[in-house]
Amino acid sequence: MNLRAKENLVRRISSPVHYHSANTP
Repeated sequence: MNLRAKENLVRRISSPVHYHSANTP
């Protein structure tokens, strides 16, 4: 597994709200 992908996954689980907010325009 890629390190960046793993970090991204952890970040998404750590703060789903922030991830969703960043994904929303």
